[in-house]
Amino acid sequence: MASSPPVTPFVGAVPGRGHRMGGQGLPEQDWIADGLREVLGGGELSARKQARVEGNRPRHHIVAVALNAFARFGQSAELTELEQEIVDAFRRAGISDAQIAEYGRIFTEASAEAKARAFPDVVAGLTPETGYGTAELQRDAPTVVRDVLDLPHVQLEERAPGQARVGPSPADTPAATNVGWSATILQVPQEASAAAFAAPPPAPPVTAFAAPPAGQTLVTVWADNFYCEKESTELSPDDELYFNFVTTDRSNSTTVLPPTIENVDAGETHSFTNVILWNQAVAPWGLIVTVDVWEEDSGNNRSPLAAAQLEAAKEFAASLRGDTLADALIMGAQLPLELADGYSFSPLVAAVTMGISAVIETFISWSYDDHVGTHAFAFASAALTALGPVGSPSTYEGVIDGSSNGEARIRLRIRADQGSPGRRIRLTNVNSGKILTVHGASLDDGANVDQWHYHSGENQHWRLVDKGNGVYALLNERSGQALSVYGGSVDDSANIVQWPYGDTDNQHWRLEDTGNGFKVINVRSGKVLDVYGRRTDDGTNVIQYTYSQTANQHWRINDI
Repeated sequence: MASSPPVTPFVGAVPGRGHRMGGQGLPEQDWIADGLREVLGGGELSARKQARVEGNRPRHHIVAVALNAFARFGQSAELTELEQEIVDAFRRAGISDAQIAEYGRIFTEASAEAKARAFPDVVAGLTPETGYGTAELQRDAPTVVRDVLDLPHVQLEERAPGQARVGPSPADTPAATNVGWSATILQVPQEASAAAFAAPPPAPPVTAFAAPPAGQTLVTVWADNFYCEKESTELSPDDELYFNFVTTDRSNSTTVLPPTIENVDAGETHSFTNVILWNQAVAPWGLIVTVDVWEEDSGNNRSPLAAAQLEAAKEFAASLRGDTLADALIMGAQLPLELADGYSFSPLVAAVTMGISAVIETFISWSYDDHVGTHAFAFASAALTALGPVGSPSTYEGVIDGSSNGEARIRLRIRADQGSPGRRIRLTNVNSGKILTVHGASLDDGANVDQWHYHSGENQHWRLVDKGNGVYALLNERSGQALSVYGGSVDDSANIVQWPYGDTDNQHWRLEDTGNGFKVINVRSGKVLDVYGRRTDDGTNVIQYTYSQTANQHWRINDI
């Protein structure tokens, strides 16, 4: 039952694993420049690299615009407002002026054939002599967004309210397995309407765990687990994988870098511990969760580039939110797309956000062989209201496939719910010092609840959800299920289990301070949580019993 230590959102550098990009540019060596030279230098690419470049060609529109802006910057040309915004975003991300100019020089010197292979025709011929601004982007926007949404590895899923617990099938086609990137966009049926195309203003920043402003839904998203379908074909006996999560609603963004997952073999499921990706209100644009997976080779110690990518992606997204580039794409694309194809507003915004994120992600994936792949989950704003409530989270899967590059192929699962997140707590029995635990970290309905020594497992953490009038529900962080008296029994020694939350009295509890911990009283029976026989062993069963003022019926409550 042992698991990894808790994870907090990544801020700043990763100790011992690299450092923040500063005015001197990328650490160690400029792998981005090397990757650009490989793709644009005119040489023959590996089958894997060619598939990734050509398969994502429609997403590279803004990449070409950025590279040409870099070339114009390097030649001291007068930049358009859009070009200046892109350059400034990269500078704020820590990439030096010399590096920006070098990226532009590589683009300028690339052959027409190499550019045509990597970029859409409308931008493949850009030169430093010609600027590219808002007017050009609005002109091209319908094609940019439509082409991204039409990619075979982008899946548009509709889920009506009440159906959100059924996760969509991942984009898992032959076209998606070789390109290193795929996406699932979730919306609700009939979301498109004339009113939907009045682009809403970005919401003000919201502090994590704070109550959402009126009219906004509080959403919690967390990484649940991944299943390794194929391991890498490299010589190392076991794969070591690490994950970068970047989540944004264009008003706020978070980045999370969990610990490396070691000893990953085909056929295994590995769970994340406390990897909370988002826990706040969501702006009207909707929510994008992007995950990159990397293979850590022996002695690699996490390339500093991976840490740099996280900060660059966050800074770049923050720099562009609500500004020229995104607004030009949205306002230029929305009406033609609605008339021609019936796309709703939120998938349009998702495509725009993915196009912007492609600038950083493309540079990284072209530059680093141990990059397994990327998957993006895009939640349309209306689709967020179809998420399951606290205690009945919705589940979504995406395939990240690096097998064409000799890397792993994994199936990632994330979960999301809406409503108040409650306090995250653990309950420690006063008599034994052991923790209230779902046995075996089970996800099953009716799984037993016992006591176990503390190991920071999600199955030992609970969300304390205030139901009003001094009544609480206790929802397990691992399973999302509620602490329940089995069968609604009112008898002494009735078993305590987890069960999908149904808002019933046998799932509701009152907390009463005894001065030596709390007694946890079931609303239906009036009995208290009790460690059977006052035992102190791991695995001792937890039951309900008439209160007798003994320490095995008292629990300390600690925030996590």
